[in-house]
Amino acid sequence: MFRDLQRIGLNKNFLPKQWEATIKARALTDPDFEDLGDFSYLSPEVEPEHSLPQPEMLPALLYMVDRIVVESARCSKYFDEPGWNNLVHSPILNAVFNQRFWPGDEHEMVEYSPVITAPVTAVHHMFPHSSAKVDYVVHIQPPPETQDAVETLYESTSEKSVNHTAFPPLRRSPISLTIETKRYGGNHAKANAQVCSWQAAQWTCLASQVGEGIKHLPFLPGIVVNGPSWTFVATTRNGDKTTIWTDAAMGSTTSSLGVLKIMGALNKLRQWTIKVYWPWYKKHVLKIGQ
Repeated sequence: MFRDLQRIGLNKNFLPKQWEATIKARALTDPDFEDLGDFSYLSPEVEPEHSLPQPEMLPALLYMVDRIVVESARCSKYFDEPGWNNLVHSPILNAVFNQRFWPGDEHEMVEYSPVITAPVTAVHHMFPHSSAKVDYVVHIQPPPETQDAVETLYESTSEKSVNHTAFPPLRRSPISLTIETKRYGGNHAKANAQVCSWQAAQWTCLASQVGEGIKHLPFLPGIVVNGPSWTFVATTRNGDKTTIWTDAAMGSTTSSLGVLKIMGALNKLRQWTIKVYWPWYKKHVLKIGQ
């Protein structure tokens, strides 16, 4: 994942090929786009034709991206965290996970939700201080053929939730990605600690469900957003110890190209949810296909 995000940072392999003509036209008036080339576009093997976003959607996306840059500049003038979330962060997440601007057949299966009030369940919180909360999560809406297994897991828990939080909207939707945000100039170290604390509880929950199967999950992904800057983080588990690895730059909302890089990185994480996390979860947590 780190390598994929590094490639996006170098303007490689993150834009749908169908967008190339429009993006090249944009480069004539926006110097930021001049650094894009053939290497910036996804190959046909990565984006099957049936999963492509329609090229006519691109003007609407670019307009949205430009507005996000404007709102980001406005928020940099002393807006608080909720202001950033409402005006900048939620529109980005919505474009990738809900509005189908990016390739992939799994949009309806992967969603994002705001969870700013969601607490960690006490049984999974292992620290003496109060549990951390985060701003957003990405989660899976299990397809119909797996819902019986999900319901069995749900009913087996004392908290009546498949997750490490009993937040009502997500009780039957496995969480795959954590996002913590701070206002411009906010405490970045505290944000990292919040993600680590939240995901430590998630690791504890998953370990209680899968036993030795936890060794087959290499990491849990997270994102820390500090004003305009988005960074990727990840946690790993060794016994009862959770370690957080920081910080791989995803992009910045100070430019339109930066916003597109963030969206491209989110698309990679959406694909990871489907291709890596969900197969692991089905096998080890739901006991499907063993």
